[in-house]
Amino acid sequence: MAIDVKSTVAQWRQEIVMTLKESTKSARILCALLVFFYALSGYILGGMAITPGYLFPPKFWVWTLVTSSMIETTFMMVFGGLTVILGASRLLEPLWGEKEFCIFFAVVNAMSGFLSSIVYLFGYAVVFNDDLLFATSIHGLASFKAGVFVALKQSRGEDTVIFRLKIKQIPVTYLCCAAILCMMEIISTTYFVMLNTGMFSAWIYLRFFQQHSRGRGDLADHFAFATFFPKVFRGPIGFLSNIIWNILTKLKICQKATYKYDVAAATNITISLPGTSEADAERRRKKALAVLQERMANIESPEEGWSEDEETSPEKAPEKTEASVKIENEVADQVA
Repeated sequence: MAIDVKSTVAQWRQEIVMTLKESTKSARILCALLVFFYALSGYILGGMAITPGYLFPPKFWVWTLVTSSMIETTFMMVFGGLTVILGASRLLEPLWGEKEFCIFFAVVNAMSGFLSSIVYLFGYAVVFNDDLLFATSIHGLASFKAGVFVALKQSRGEDTVIFRLKIKQIPVTYLCCAAILCMMEIISTTYFVMLNTGMFSAWIYLRFFQQHSRGRGDLADHFAFATFFPKVFRGPIGFLSNIIWNILTKLKICQKATYKYDVAAATNITISLPGTSEADAERRRKKALAVLQERMANIESPEEGWSEDEETSPEKAPEKTEASVKIENEVADQVA
């Protein structure tokens, strides 16, 4: 079956134009910058991309942490970058807002560039190869692509995409595939390093520092670091991450989760959990209230064989109060 190349190209062009028109101002600006720097990449690559040896003193080229993400040297990488920016904008901006999306873009790329440079610095300390510091060029949107997968795991982790693969399983699957491609020398080692540091940077920012209407960060259990890995590895990874977490909280770098319960009345429970959505909190609250009311009704109704004296005996009142408190605590644990 013959393929009409002209009509196919025209259709793609129309879809791209429509997508750009429907996108937000921030997404269009990022796309324009990516194309602009791609046109100049042959002339400004050395001064705009991150070179690990120049990022630290005495050179201290800190501006490359900002500019490096916009430098792509091939058309396919530019096309992939445009697709990621427009797709991420459509999926994440309705949840966060345009300003927060731009902050996420900048923070992930800058933090990933810095961490990637640290990786190469440690590599140099092991093998003493000057090329790791001065012949390595860190640039492109690989970090942001990986960070988008982390953001989608946080917001739409249970959605199924293809072959019954859920979004929450994509980050580790993507890294495994990238590792195989790196060993086959299909993708560069630098690209693979940027994927890893990009995912880690996005998780750090979303987990502990992102500002939103409910406070800061997302300390929900489903977004813990161990949940990025298969269940067989979650035990040891969770153990190590808890040790690091305790150290960071003692150093005041991270804050522990705060749980507030208002049980002044048996039918009114107010819960404040940082990092959880309002819809999820409301669902949990209604479920807890239903369980509490059902158990309270069972306690207050007299059982068969009770005598009238037992019902009115003042010695039984403390037992009933203790049972009520126990149930309230159990329901509160379910909500938490």
